[in-house]
This record gives sequence, structure tokens and C-alpha cells, in this order.
Amino acid sequence: MFETKIFFHCRDLSKVHSNRFIVEGESRSIGKLSVPNNLFTKILSGENIWVELPIEERAKRLAVEYKDQSQNIIPKIGLLKKYLSSKVTEKIISSLEQNDFYSAAYLLLAHHYDTYYKKNSPENSKTRKYKIAFRADNFEKLSQQVLAYFESELRGGQPSF
Repeated sequence: MFETKIFFHCRDLSKVHSNRFIVEGESRSIGKLSVPNNLFTKILSGENIWVELPIEERAKRLAVEYKDQSQNIIPKIGLLKKYLSSKVTEKIISSLEQNDFYSAAYLLLAHHYDTYYKKNSPENSKTRKYKIAFRADNFEKLSQQVLAYFESELRGGQPSF
């Protein structure tokens, strides 16, 4: 069912967006599910761009998402114990229990996600080659840069930023 939904969603999007998609560079696995082989192969062989915001900005955005999901997130933090120290795990859980979503998000980014992201950054990646990198100090500036880039790509020109 999962693969079928992905197929129809991509098919419908391709009618509007000329078979071009922006996807986050994550692993093939999504919990117990997996991205279909053909799609994942296309993702890996696609054009790579790097998009980066400061950790503080990303933590603010995640905190909003965590606010409504904290009760679902707390049990899942335990699954990250093999990647996080006990002290950090306890701080994250404590932050969520105290509704301090910003601190929980910041700790997860700093101690888990960013370690992976740094390995794959344009400066450090041994396997990924990036066509372009975008960095901005806030989400609005970053989204304007990315939008301008893709609009110019569709017109066959160069972005002006």
C-alpha cells in the first residue's frame, strides 16, 4: 500500500512539475517501511543540492512540530540510546516532559542529526557531489534562494542572488 501511494503521488506530481522533485536526502528506510528500489535509485542518482540553516533556526522549527507530538516522541527517544549518551537522552526526555520543545529539538540536532549531516556536507562528503549549496541565517532567506534557483533552472538561466 505504501509503495502504491508513493507511485500515484509521484505520478500526479509529475503531471504538474515535469518529473522534477525535491526530496530530503535520507536513508531508504522509513521505520518498518522502505522507499521502493526504483525511486530510491533515482533519488541517489539525482542532482544533489545542500541546504543549510543555523542549528538555532532549525531547532525553532522543530520545536513547533514537537509541541503537538511530544507524547509520541518520548518513547522513540529510547530507540536513539545507541546513538546518544544516557545524559543527553535524559535531557531530551526531561525537556519534552517539561514542554521545553526548543531544548529537546536543539539537543537532538546537536547530538544526533548534525553528526550525520556534517559527514555529508559539501566540505566533507566523499561520495556525494553537490551542484550548489545554499546557506542562510533564516528560513525566509533560504527559501527565497532555493526558489529563485529552481525557477531559473526551469527557464534555463542562472539564479540571481
